[in-house]
Amino acid sequence: THNMVDRPRLVDEIVEVLQTGEPFERDVRDRQGNWYLLRILPYRTTGAEIDGVVLTLVDISVLKQTQAQLHELNRRLTGILDNSTTFICVKDLDGQYQLCNRAGESVLGVPAERVCGRTDYDFLPTELADVIQAHDREVAGSGRVAEFEEVIPGDGGPQTYLSVKFPLRDEAGRICAVGAVCTNITDRKKVEEEQRRAVASRDQFLAMLSHELRNPLGAIVNAVHVMDHQASDAEAARVRQVINRQAHHMSRLLDDLLDVSRVTQGKIEMRREVFDLRRAARDAVDAVRPIIETRRQNLSVDLPDEPLYVEGDPDRIQQIQVNLLANASKYNADGGSIWLSAAGDGKNALIRVRDDGVGISEPEQAKIFDLFVQSRSTIARADGGMGVGLTLVRSIVEKHGGRVTVRSAGPDRGSEFAVTLTMTDKRPQRRRPRSGGASALEPILVVDGEGD
Repeated sequence: THNMVDRPRLVDEIVEVLQTGEPFERDVRDRQGNWYLLRILPYRTTGAEIDGVVLTLVDISVLKQTQAQLHELNRRLTGILDNSTTFICVKDLDGQYQLCNRAGESVLGVPAERVCGRTDYDFLPTELADVIQAHDREVAGSGRVAEFEEVIPGDGGPQTYLSVKFPLRDEAGRICAVGAVCTNITDRKKVEEEQRRAVASRDQFLAMLSHELRNPLGAIVNAVHVMDHQASDAEAARVRQVINRQAHHMSRLLDDLLDVSRVTQGKIEMRREVFDLRRAARDAVDAVRPIIETRRQNLSVDLPDEPLYVEGDPDRIQQIQVNLLANASKYNADGGSIWLSAAGDGKNALIRVRDDGVGISEPEQAKIFDLFVQSRSTIARADGGMGVGLTLVRSIVEKHGGRVTVRSAGPDRGSEFAVTLTMTDKRPQRRRPRSGGASALEPILVVDGEGD
């Protein structure tokens, strides 16, 4: 045996058993690496005197192999638990934690090693602990897996967890604990809420679009009906004006929709050149003046004597000022006031459009440039609009490397939109007239898919 077992002190251990009468037991290995349970037992005579020892070797290689496999499995499971970003825990039927991984530290606010043996009431508000414990009891009582959304306070505000809870059973099949895998779905919930708002905005937009297109179409149909009944020359002239006005209105609506499509696809066109910002401002004023005069509103324009040279698309820059001025008129009362100003400091040019109209609440200001958003909008709004104008303003300004901001003291306190653009040291190039004068005009072919 001494030669078979790798046990240098075997003789000393036998002597110790002979002297003390105490049994000796150890796990030992042979020279081939196999494991045995070594037992040295005192051998007693009928007179209870120790007359020798009994030495036994029990092969435990399979047991040792199984223990090693279990140890490796436990090491891997511990690694998974410790490195998982998902909160994983086990509680007994009294609600005491039996297991908690490191991810639970950020949820419960204490180190994982201080969690076991304590309950949710030691870490969370009582009302929340009541809810979580009720969920645990429901799973333990039903014996079924269940999912719950549990909102737990965190450093960055309330965090929503999707908790999958399941019963754990002992060898007899009795439920002895409840396990839980809790995944933080706060970001997912935010995305879902944004998607819901986007769908709501889309539905509102479609309702607005149908309203906006129905009105001019109705006017055109009625005008044609009048003409079909042999209207007088005066009536025919008025009818033509109605058709022309409503057709232009529909054209503007469709132009806005096309621009929105280009913006969302990143295909909005820019024809860059150096131009005087004052020119775009004056053209914008001329474009919206009929709308403002119709509502007897007061428009004040303050432009500097010196030119404000910027590099960009003059038509698009005019478009953003038209949109801002049209909005200022739309969300203002008849007889209200509108101010347009422009100034420069040599580095940046600043355009301001201000009104004393309905104003914008603070929550609305945060999303006023989003697509299909209108301040205090209703589908039946008489002065129309689909909530795309300010989205186009922001997109065009950003395409020019600028920024646009909104400021309002609140409802019924008016609002101000400010556009900042970078000025340039370049100067406009003079456009050369085409040689040949009027005789050089070339014919243009217009192709349209509609027979009208």
